[in-house]
Amino acid sequence: MLVLIGLIAGDKIQFLNFLTAESIAAAIWIVGGIGFLVKLVFWRIQKRRDANDPEQA
Repeated sequence: MLVLIGLIAGDKIQFLNFLTAESIAAAIWIVGGIGFLVKLVFWRIQKRRDANDPEQA
């Protein structure tokens, strides 16, 4: 897909030169880490809420 975009767009995408493989990889790691933390927080909240629910006994 990237090759096709490169062939079709040509010189029109020169403004994307600042994107490197390292910056894309870092962005993926950061987004994944934030997503993990959000899911962990929601899981802990749900676990605490279920532990305090008297109907679960």
